[in-house]
Amino acid sequence: PSPTDEGMDKFRQHMRECAEHGIQLVPYISYGGAGVIPWETEKVRRVAELASEPNLLAWYVGDDITMVHLDGIQQTVNTLREETPNIATVADYIASETPEAQTVFTKYIDIRCQYNYPIPNETYEYYMNYFDEQREFVGDPLWTWVQSFMWGSTASKFGLGIQDCPGPIPDPEQVRLMAHAAVNRGVRGLMFFPHHSLQLVPELAGEVA
Repeated sequence: PSPTDEGMDKFRQHMRECAEHGIQLVPYISYGGAGVIPWETEKVRRVAELASEPNLLAWYVGDDITMVHLDGIQQTVNTLREETPNIATVADYIASETPEAQTVFTKYIDIRCQYNYPIPNETYEYYMNYFDEQREFVGDPLWTWVQSFMWGSTASKFGLGIQDCPGPIPDPEQVRLMAHAAVNRGVRGLMFFPHHSLQLVPELAGEVA
């Protein structure tokens, strides 16, 4: 959501349309990856007003987090906990295993998204060991992504899309095995999500679903 009058009205309407279908939302108020400047405090306070909507599930406060993002995560979460103390925070973790990262991801992140994609270069054993390593560092893995989509470079290769990023077209059985592997290692929630190129191959989308 954008913390402007227009952006807030638009996103609130979207939330209410989702609520009519029983869909809960996790709004991104995050930064990460190449972005190293966190949202200003007043912008975070403004977006926190969405907590009045009953289908707000959690706040997503960090995406592709590395060491340079840790201070910003703390700033954002401190503001959110002042405004919406009963709404959980979520971030995915790729920072180095340092005491600073351990503190941020155990004290400021309620739901840790820990993910690794074994397809096509690693084994399922590697995938399962990854969750064990994460548990040892920051506690039980809570949520994980499951790769139920087609990345853009594959789409480009087959003339189905224009994005340039890595990844395979998953086989439905691979998606199933990834889910079982994560559950076997104690993950409590799975998040399946589609890539926007997937609708260009509806037969694959149907198999994955």
